[in-house]
Amino acid sequence: MSHTSGGDMGLLLEHDQLSKEMKDGSVFKGFQEAPIHFLPTYKFDINCDIYDTTSKQRTPSYTDRILFRNRQADDIKVVKYTSCSSIKTSDHRPVIGVFRVKLRPGRDNIPLCAGQFDRGLFLEGIRRRITRELKREATKNQSNSTICAIS
Repeated sequence: MSHTSGGDMGLLLEHDQLSKEMKDGSVFKGFQEAPIHFLPTYKFDINCDIYDTTSKQRTPSYTDRILFRNRQADDIKVVKYTSCSSIKTSDHRPVIGVFRVKLRPGRDNIPLCAGQFDRGLFLEGIRRRITRELKREATKNQSNSTICAIS
């Protein structure tokens, strides 16, 4: 870690298990991670910036990560990917990611809920809800006169 300068974590990441496994294609296929320019986020002594001083002497590591997957190369752009070193209430440092995501408005043919989404049923529910609301409004707007019938 003493050889990292200017946010270049290349030497550390050469030994990072997740990066190696993702590069080999054995885990999280199709997912990617933004370049890491922050120090490992685990294992700190609580309330300070010193890595593990307990008898276990755990190796600092990148255990907190943000992975993403997009369909087209320019759908997701990383704006910021960093750790929050000011939060020291845990032995982990939170990781923050800010992304610019390209949305395609008007598309409703994407299979949702693992293909279990029934669009016709969804639209019928909306139609019934609107009908019910319109009936409520109509009864509110009627005068409260009483009808009397003599037989």
